[in-house]
Amino acid sequence: MAYRGTVTRTQRLPLFPLGTVLTPGMPLALHVFEPRYRQLVADLLDDEDPRAPEFGVVALRQGWEVGEVGQLHQVGTSARVVDVFPLPDGRCDLTATGERRFRIHTLHPDEQPYLVATVEWLPERAGRLSDSAVSATRQAVAQHRLALAQLGVVFEEPELELAVADALAMSYQIARLPS
Repeated sequence: MAYRGTVTRTQRLPLFPLGTVLTPGMPLALHVFEPRYRQLVADLLDDEDPRAPEFGVVALRQGWEVGEVGQLHQVGTSARVVDVFPLPDGRCDLTATGERRFRIHTLHPDEQPYLVATVEWLPERAGRLSDSAVSATRQAVAQHRLALAQLGVVFEEPELELAVADALAMSYQIARLPS
């Protein structure tokens, strides 16, 4: 199988720890109100990089999103800013899309008011699934949804492109399903 990305390339990335996991391709909506994350957004928007601003989202292993940063998982996903809607009191609503997975190499907790890390980009296995694998995956997702319904869990099924045989894209779509 071929790989997308590289393991050896590192980059400094501002982090936004959350109580949720972001996967590549997943939309993210944030209401930014804490002063340190307001500063993070301001710094992202002031950057002269011609690409849309990017920050890292890493799930909290322990602790809360507000206040002192808790323990973090080592793997996260970069988020590319799509839109920022500023509010009169300095807060903002931000939308982004998950892009690339990374592993935290080094944390730099005192560099900014928000957390910054040196991250290494993780390679992604690229490849196509066979028709039988796509069919089996569809059946498994249907069984999962039925089991959730029997437990009384109702959810609006996201757009699953299960007809697409891209193994990586499909894996991230399935990861976003309720468990």
